[in-house]
Amino acid sequence: MMAPPFILIDYAHFQYNCVSLGLTTLAIISIGKGQMSIGSILFTLAVNHKQMSLYHAVPFFVHMVSVIIFAKKDFLTAFRVTLMIASTMCLMWLPFGDSWVHILQRIFPIKRGVYEDKVGSFWYVLDRFIPLKNKLQDSDVAQLCAIASGLLAIPGILHLYTFSMNKVRVYSA
Repeated sequence: MMAPPFILIDYAHFQYNCVSLGLTTLAIISIGKGQMSIGSILFTLAVNHKQMSLYHAVPFFVHMVSVIIFAKKDFLTAFRVTLMIASTMCLMWLPFGDSWVHILQRIFPIKRGVYEDKVGSFWYVLDRFIPLKNKLQDSDVAQLCAIASGLLAIPGILHLYTFSMNKVRVYSA
């Protein structure tokens, strides 16, 4: 993230990925050191900086929940982490006032559909073999995407949950 070629190319294309990746890395380090509140704040900042960090949201959530459950953290720890995430989100979105719905629609353009041309997504490729674009409405495809994503995430979630459970038991012993 501090490599000059990466920064030059990243910033020249106005991507600024190294900021969100840096915040995510710091969040991982903080959670690894047991500083759940700081890690949750840093990850919330990463997600608010660039929604690309949402790819890491499920693993973060599963790991933090499993650590809270299996390390026998008290209710106060879970409440504090939830409060840190909620307050960080509120502080980040407060300046936008009532326009937050419009902003979310721009960040997650579901009304545009999942068949973006020139974007190599699963749904774009699937439409070339099974033309769903003309058969299903965008709202139905969005629901289908959510269901497929949820079902396909289950094996990874279970693996991470059991991995975190075993890791916490090793550190606790």
